[in-house]
Amino acid sequence: MQIIFLILGILLLDSFNNSFSYFGPGVATPILLLIISFFLILIFLILVLFYYPIKKFLLKIKKK
Repeated sequence: MQIIFLILGILLLDSFNNSFSYFGPGVATPILLLIISFFLILIFLILVLFYYPIKKFLLKIKKK
């Protein structure tokens, strides 16, 4: 019984090797889209927050 465990242990230790995986577009595309959408949301938020105050200011200047 001990010899079976010894052989299985040696085979188990021998089975560990480097695994080379492919980091393809299936993983990179959602991350890239998330980053792009984050920046677009920030730009849209800045434009929305500053559009109406600037518009009111310019209309006030034109009335004078």
